[in-house]
Amino acid sequence: RRDVAWQAADLTDAYLEGVRGAIPLAVEQVDIILRLARAAQPEARMILDLGCGDGILGHALLDAYSNNRAIGIFADFSPPMLDAGRARLNGYPAHFVEVDYAFPGWEEALKIPDTEITAGFDVIVSGFSIHHQPDRRKREIYYEIYDLLSPGGIFLNLEHVASTSRW
Repeated sequence: RRDVAWQAADLTDAYLEGVRGAIPLAVEQVDIILRLARAAQPEARMILDLGCGDGILGHALLDAYSNNRAIGIFADFSPPMLDAGRARLNGYPAHFVEVDYAFPGWEEALKIPDTEITAGFDVIVSGFSIHHQPDRRKREIYYEIYDLLSPGGIFLNLEHVASTSRW
């Protein structure tokens, strides 16, 4: 069953303009993503932002890897989110792909003809997206992501989780 909630512009606008800004330590979280990515892949060229929303994580990575002329693929199933990403990343080496990773085979949509995009991804990130999937599908997605990584590539999933204690 295809999720349609994130297809509505009013929901995506509410998230981008209000909810995301209330995420505690968001700047520090992005900083940690950048540090881990740079430590694992100091010369990354291919970046995938999966469930990209407006592309905030991929944008930070493209800035961090600008000397390498990195290319970003921004994948989401929400046209309003992809439009927000296109606005954010205007002028960047970014390709936007409408794809729903809730369904197996989504990886095929990432093959963009007539581009340098032929090998695996050096860095794959996802932020506050994969949690929408059922647990079984999450495990499948992790395997699918693993198969998309270049040798030594890194996948970083920025998520909120339930703690087992108040600490």
